[in-house]
Amino acid sequence: MPVAGVPLRPKADWNEGGFSAFSGTNLVVVKQASGDHSFPSDAPTWITVFIAAMVAVITGKQLCLAREKFKLDMFKKRFAVYTAMQELMATSINQPRADAHLAEYRRKAGAGAFLFKPNLVAHLETLVQLAAKARAVQAEGDSLAPGSKGWSAKAEERLKLENELHKELRNLKDHFAPYLKFKVWKQWPWSL
Repeated sequence: MPVAGVPLRPKADWNEGGFSAFSGTNLVVVKQASGDHSFPSDAPTWITVFIAAMVAVITGKQLCLAREKFKLDMFKKRFAVYTAMQELMATSINQPRADAHLAEYRRKAGAGAFLFKPNLVAHLETLVQLAAKARAVQAEGDSLAPGSKGWSAKAEERLKLENELHKELRNLKDHFAPYLKFKVWKQWPWSL
């Protein structure tokens, strides 16, 4: 089909007629059919620069978005471990006979070792052992007759462990605080 009155020629003659193809790009510029070939020679360069700049802007926005999504995903996983530990400690204090909560904590906090530094992981394991010990002491106390000598000692030990659990529960947020804070979400200068 002729373009502006110029018939199509075989592919070998395209550079002589109404078309010009720039090697290395997918950009094809239709020359003026009137024979006036005064199309600015650096226009394709500017178009390429503009497209490259837009690609760079979009890439920068995607990078920023990917970083923020990573932060949010890490926050969600870490917060799940935090709430699981809170639940475990609270039930160890309030419902000392409920052993299912320890298994539930292990299920929810399974990836905790990979989300935190080793010192916090060790502290969390210490808290789990403290909760398990409080449950064991409660079970031993339940097997003794109320008012007996062993029963009083177990009740005192249970009270001591319960106070320690209360103290650790109050301090739990301080241990998790560095992992659960968002830094100021920075916006790129060209963000909309």
